[in-house]
Amino acid sequence: MIQQTNLALKKLQGIKPKGVKTKSISEHINCLCISVMNNFEFLEKTDKIYEIYPDILEFAKTNLLNYNFSEEDFKDFLNGHLNHKLEDSKSKLLGAFSGSLLEILNETADHPYLFNFDGNNHEFQNLFYCTGNYDILFMENVKGNISRFKADHYDDSKIWIVKNCESIVTNSGEKYRSIMNGFGVLNPSADNYPTLANHIKSINLDFFRKISKKLGEVDRSKHRYQHFFQK
Repeated sequence: MIQQTNLALKKLQGIKPKGVKTKSISEHINCLCISVMNNFEFLEKTDKIYEIYPDILEFAKTNLLNYNFSEEDFKDFLNGHLNHKLEDSKSKLLGAFSGSLLEILNETADHPYLFNFDGNNHEFQNLFYCTGNYDILFMENVKGNISRFKADHYDDSKIWIVKNCESIVTNSGEKYRSIMNGFGVLNPSADNYPTLANHIKSINLDFFRKISKKLGEVDRSKHRYQHFFQK
């Protein structure tokens, strides 16, 4: 870890914005998020977000140790940050913080764990940015740049699924939009891949049946695999 960032983490422990008293886990999580987004050392390195993501994850874990963090709490947090209008650097930090919460939730869940988030056609730029430790991540009706997942530092398979998600990518000031329906697999050669694939196969929904069929065709010798369905 970067020494400068470690010092920043120590400064962050227990810090709450002025005038705010933590009365609930929701308020506590929002305070942690604000602390991450306002941290100077983090802001200076948002062009290398993968380098500081482990520090954000460590910070979130440390400050949630004494809280019973639930899936409902997590969805409340995500819904509360839909359609945010943050500048790019803080948007990435928010996304990375949401990714760290997903990892924390996954660690305490029964496996295989499928987390489903429905954005109800709202936007969340950089959602789950850099997250890597999850089993099955299912996103539907979400708009934004939501496909930057990383699992190079994990050995198990991960499967992400998108349904009716609108990809919004800005390049040279221009916004490019496309509807995504499909899935991706990270580390398909891992031993837990059949378990994840069978769990998806057990879900009796048309979209998941389409996914399950394609999961049987995955080339497990590859590090990554993705497939998007045509309309």
